[in-house]
Amino acid sequence: MVAPGDVLEVPEAGIRLEIRRTAAETGGEYAEFDVIGRPRGLFARSHVHEIHAEHIEVVAGAMRLRLDGRERVLRRGDRAVVPIGASHAQRAYRDEPFHIRVQWRPPTNAEAFGERVAAMSRDGGLTRFGYPRLVAAARLGVDFARYSHPAWPPLRVQLALATVVVRAAAAAETVRARLRAAASRR
Repeated sequence: MVAPGDVLEVPEAGIRLEIRRTAAETGGEYAEFDVIGRPRGLFARSHVHEIHAEHIEVVAGAMRLRLDGRERVLRRGDRAVVPIGASHAQRAYRDEPFHIRVQWRPPTNAEAFGERVAAMSRDGGLTRFGYPRLVAAARLGVDFARYSHPAWPPLRVQLALATVVVRAAAAAETVRARLRAAASRR
């Protein structure tokens, strides 16, 4: 479990997450973390949060916020709120790094989501372009889709496909384990 001051590195996605306040610290009101870098891949694409709003403040640099089809540039000191269910994307402005402070209100497992993405980075689950590999993406979708998911295709389609991929991966692992066990008995 992450704690304030922890840093989660996701170099393939061009970012670092610095945990500021956890849901436990705020009595379940919000989780707060800083995003530093130039997001790409998974983090720069349009996505939706089904059960929390995202409050953003630019601490340094500038970012492009695309919200429901309209784009604006936020600079140091600017704030924005992404409502629950709104399609949005945060991208670097002029490809320069930025530092933003983000709050998920309510926190809806923000810490676990950040930990999972950082683990995907450490374990080779992300491509060098910042996108999850197929099985890692499917597992992330099954476990965290309502917290954050791509804006397209519809969530029910994403979940159906992710479930099939996760089940197929589990079945393949079972077959591999049985073959290893059979080979070791010989």
